[in-house]
Amino acid sequence: MMRQAIVGVVAALVLTTSARGNGLEVQPRESWRDPFIIALADTGAPNLAAIVAMLAERDRRYEERFTAMGAVVSAAFAAAEKAIDKAERAQQLRNEAANEFREQLTDQAATFVTLKEVNTRFASFDDRMGRIQARLEQIEGRTSGISATTTWGVQFVTLLIAVAAVVWRKR
Repeated sequence: MMRQAIVGVVAALVLTTSARGNGLEVQPRESWRDPFIIALADTGAPNLAAIVAMLAERDRRYEERFTAMGAVVSAAFAAAEKAIDKAERAQQLRNEAANEFREQLTDQAATFVTLKEVNTRFASFDDRMGRIQARLEQIEGRTSGISATTTWGVQFVTLLIAVAAVVWRKR
């Protein structure tokens, strides 16, 4: 019975700041009903009020720490969100630049000659070269024919001159 009374006193001595006003409000906490407090109450320690005050101070510090950590985590999440937004924007700009480059390459590729056109042109050049080669052979044939005719003509004229010289001498 005495033990329950001391636990009740300990619970009543834990003070927390009220959110509703400037004063202090007594709030019994279930967390103070742990085995440590019960064992402390069983010893009948004379400094129980000091220990409870110390525990209340530690509780307040822990609450402040957790509140501060919550603010830090919130700030870190906000900074991470900003960094993600910034990185997404930078990636979007890079993608836009890459898309512009691709469009330029596509436009440039449209101006290139296709394989079909090149093959058609080469076939045309081959045809022309064949005709030119045939003409050259024809011209060479004529030239050789003219050359042969000229040779025969010169030989005939030389023969006529020789015959005329022989006939002229005999006279």
